[in-house]
Amino acid sequence: MNGSVGFLLATALGVTACGEGSPGIALQEPWIRATAPFANTAALYTTIRNSTAVDDRLLTIDSPSCEEFEVHRTELDRGTASMTSIEGGLRIDAGASVLLEPGGTHGMCLGLAGNLSDGDEVRLRLTFQNSESISVLVPVRRN
Repeated sequence: MNGSVGFLLATALGVTACGEGSPGIALQEPWIRATAPFANTAALYTTIRNSTAVDDRLLTIDSPSCEEFEVHRTELDRGTASMTSIEGGLRIDAGASVLLEPGGTHGMCLGLAGNLSDGDEVRLRLTFQNSESISVLVPVRRN
């Protein structure tokens, strides 16, 4: 199955793009928050589902729209929120899901190439330790 047909089929099913030959890792309802003018960062939100019997790790996220992509965890300390990068990859246990959400763990595009508006799409490639990579077009929305 070619990538475009696979992407369209997966989107119609509500699960966005499993890499060919890797039906066990999937993104569910991914989206990137639209940016303010001149912003140089953008956040990715989704659920990553690992339907395999093997623990896995999200090692990298790459995009031509970003100089760098990191996975961050939002932490509260005495009422002040800060973000820290998750080193060594994001663990996704076998048979489990990891939620990337506002105010929690999320993907962070650094060095954004241009403004992202509602309705745009951003191409991402997610690389895992044990599963095949996933390439996907992620919609941009306001909220």
